Amino acid sequence: MITTLSAKNKVEFIKGNLYQPLRTDADYFDWNHCNNMVASWIIHFVSIHTQQSVIWMNSTINILNDINIRYS
Repeated sequence: MITTLSAKNKVEFIKGNLYQPLRTDADYFDWNHCNNMVASWIIHFVSIHTQQSVIWMNSTINILNDINIRYS
């Protein structure tokens, strides 16, 4: 998964280094678009059971934090 995200220049979404801009910020639309794309990739990468518990989350980093807590 890391390799795929790195190839798409999206790995910062899961490292927690890329913070959500304010909704009034000009970059918010682009950030939201990319965040949703990465979240979708992660959701399709995990098991159905895990999908059901994280699909309602709207932030990629929150999804990964939940998965890390659950399986570490």
